[in-house]
Amino acid sequence: ALRQGTLRVTLVQAKLAKNYGLGRMDPFCKLTCGNFIVTSSVVPNGAKEPRWNQVLDVPVPAGHRVCRVEIFDMGTFSDRLIAWGSIDIAARFDGLPVEQWIHLSGKQGQDKEGVVLVRLQFQEAYVHNPHLAYGYGHTVVQHGQPVLVTPGYPPQYPPGVTVGVPPAYGAPVHPRPPPTYQATAEDIGQLRSMFPDLDDEIIGSVLQANSGNKEASINSLLSMGPR
Repeated sequence: ALRQGTLRVTLVQAKLAKNYGLGRMDPFCKLTCGNFIVTSSVVPNGAKEPRWNQVLDVPVPAGHRVCRVEIFDMGTFSDRLIAWGSIDIAARFDGLPVEQWIHLSGKQGQDKEGVVLVRLQFQEAYVHNPHLAYGYGHTVVQHGQPVLVTPGYPPQYPPGVTVGVPPAYGAPVHPRPPPTYQATAEDIGQLRSMFPDLDDEIIGSVLQANSGNKEASINSLLSMGPR
């Protein structure tokens, strides 16, 4: 059975290889799983060793097994991607808490941009909102406040997005059927040649979210990191 729930990430600190800021660097972290994006607070002048000690709850849609980790430097006009890595969610399906150093890649090379320390625990759950079960819409969580935007529906704010235990009265709400478009190996392969540093699952989920529209998918992937 496909697993879904919440990955609780305690973002502790990072040790980065280089300060890319002009005089100072203000790092923050972005966690992406499927269509869900959760951002941490910004550490002013955190430079190469930012400390967050912040708890972030990342919704995990059914079938997703990887959470992308990105470290940015907050800029005045735009944010700069510094480093990226990934969390193997499937390894945490046992529900046991674990502390882990995640290796980061970037301009310095694969796994050479530094490390980020996280504490992880997966909690299996039912998704009460049926539009979330197959990745419908796009959810952005800014400093713990999620906003869900689904085509044809008004934006939903807490408690509109609810991940938790099943309803006390019985079975969970049955989701709608999945979208008709399913990302193919050929479509993923075409975009992988342009984005070799991204996982196939991330490319596939972006294609799915854009209903197979490659131009829109490329624009989405460009915002996630360098080629």
